[in-house]
Amino acid sequence: MRLSGFFAVAVALPLCSAAWGQGEMQSGTVQFSLTLRPVKNQETTWDGNASVSPGEIKKIEIARAGSGNKVEGNTWKAVTPKSYPMFGYLNLQKGKPVHIRVVETSVILTLANTQPDSKVSVSTANGDFSFLLSEVQYGAAKRFLNGNVIANRIPTPTLFVSAPTEDDYPSAALAPDGSI
Repeated sequence: MRLSGFFAVAVALPLCSAAWGQGEMQSGTVQFSLTLRPVKNQETTWDGNASVSPGEIKKIEIARAGSGNKVEGNTWKAVTPKSYPMFGYLNLQKGKPVHIRVVETSVILTLANTQPDSKVSVSTANGDFSFLLSEVQYGAAKRFLNGNVIANRIPTPTLFVSAPTEDDYPSAALAPDGSI
């Protein structure tokens, strides 16, 4: 009897979820998403750079590439488009249209050789901020620069097998307490 990939992952995830969180810190590789929001509902330039100490920047990516968004080394050029008012939806307390963010740009930081007390420093065209890795846990976003930057810890993709037959489309889910 052959078990489907979904069944195997559904059974295995609860058994190894605690180990994944511990393994991440033991390996020292973590990943963060920095969501860059438009300032005052206008197109906003978010050119910047990042560093981590102790540790190193392994990779920087931009989710929502285009419009000249690009990465070079530990620096990036990114623009978040302006938000548009949706007049069909009114803020009930103020009677004003709600601004819908059509697209928000995110910078994905993959950090290596880190420790829980490693400090991430980010410098952007709109200001600078920093945080300790231990301050941003799964499911608990941290806001910076008047709420215009939202830092989220995200699962670090890990290749478990490299055989070409391992294509069962496994997945993971995040529990309300932050465990995987």
